[in-house]
Amino acid sequence: MLLQHSSYNVRLYENSTQNNESSRMKTKTSSSTTIGKTEDEINKLIRKDCSTFEIGEEVWVLKSKKLFAKAKVIELPVQEDNNNNNEHFGKYLVQYKDNSTYHCKPDNLLKIFKKTTVDSPNILIVCKTTSDYRRLARTQLTKEDVIIEIGSAQGVCTNYIEKYCKKVIGIDKSKEYIEMSRKNYPSLEFICLDILESKEEFINLSKELGVSKIYIDINGNRLLPTVLQALEIIQKEVKPEVVVVKSTELYQYFVNNIDC
Repeated sequence: MLLQHSSYNVRLYENSTQNNESSRMKTKTSSSTTIGKTEDEINKLIRKDCSTFEIGEEVWVLKSKKLFAKAKVIELPVQEDNNNNNEHFGKYLVQYKDNSTYHCKPDNLLKIFKKTTVDSPNILIVCKTTSDYRRLARTQLTKEDVIIEIGSAQGVCTNYIEKYCKKVIGIDKSKEYIEMSRKNYPSLEFICLDILESKEEFINLSKELGVSKIYIDINGNRLLPTVLQALEIIQKEVKPEVVVVKSTELYQYFVNNIDC
């Protein structure tokens, strides 16, 4: 089964601190295939709009590779420095909520992804690790968001997500996990549900809640065809603005099957 990826604006997320770099967003485009390419070659195909920003755009600022604060871009970088004496060459000027300003390199800024228009594709962000998954909860959620987490397991990440949104409900098909989650986090809501077996119940729940974003932690738990099937249901029936998935298999699927 192939995901109808044209209905999604796909982003591959990787926090590459091991390579002494900041976090990166890779956007899948349609220029050249990635099949057989090395990771370094794939990284070179990162689309420019993942590291370029517009005036007025809200961003996250990284300091020492850690999330520092939200800010707004107020000035674009100086593009030419013939005398090599401009200390702010290539840096964006951002403004924090307290009106203080700071010059940042593009690598120290993270996008907050939003649909540009009502008709633009919804956003699918795919990562490989739990730490990346949690960073995406930290950077891509607001206190207005209503979230469903699919594959909530013992509720650890659901509890983390709850800190950054208006409401979250954890869903897992394992009764044992749901019982553990309810015991560990009694203030949160967990539902035992297999979204493929109980498709209509899941759709009705999502619409009733007014879900704005869905987080999916299915890494190692399900075969790739099942993951793709779940994404098709979500996109066709629920249509949240953003879907975040933690899955090594799905990450590799996009690397291998979609032009970069």
